[in-house]
Amino acid sequence: MNFLRNISTNLRTNAVKSMRTYSTQPRISLANLINSGSKPNSQDPLTGTRALTPEEIWAQAHQQRMRTLAQEQPLSLYAGRTVVVGKYDKNSATSQVERAWKRLNGTLARNEVRRDLMLRDRYERPHQMRRRLKSERHRRRFAEYIRQKVSLVHSIRRRNEMLKK
Repeated sequence: MNFLRNISTNLRTNAVKSMRTYSTQPRISLANLINSGSKPNSQDPLTGTRALTPEEIWAQAHQQRMRTLAQEQPLSLYAGRTVVVGKYDKNSATSQVERAWKRLNGTLARNEVRRDLMLRDRYERPHQMRRRLKSERHRRRFAEYIRQKVSLVHSIRRRNEMLKK
C-alpha cells in the first residue's frame, strides 16, 4: 500500500511541477495512467484489431481454463498413469486402441522414460554421469538460445511484412 501511496504522491508532485511550468499540459493522475493502457476503442497498429481491456482478457482466460477443466478427467488414484481408451467404432479408420497407444507412446517419449530405463540398466561411473549431465545441460541451453533467436527473426519479419502492407 505504501508503494502505491509513494507512486501517487510522486505523480502528484510531478504533475504540479509540470502545471507550474507548462499551463497547457493536462494534469496527470494515477487513474489516468492505469486506464491509459486499456482504452476500449484503441486500435493495435500492427494487427488493426481492437485492444482488449483487462476485464476482457481475464474473462477470456477464465473461459479457456473452464473449457479445459471440463474436458479433463476427474482425479483418481491412477490419474497421471492412465490413458483413456474410447469405445470401438467400426467406421473409424484407426481404432481407439491405436490412438490410445500413440498417446501413451507420446507421453512416454516426452517424459523420456525409455531413455531413463536404459541409463539405469547399467552402472554409470560418477565422472561419466557428470560429463553426460553437463553435456545435456549445454545442449538444452544452446537449443533454447537458438529458439529465441529464431523467434526474434520471425517477429522481425512479421513486423516488416505488416509495415509493407
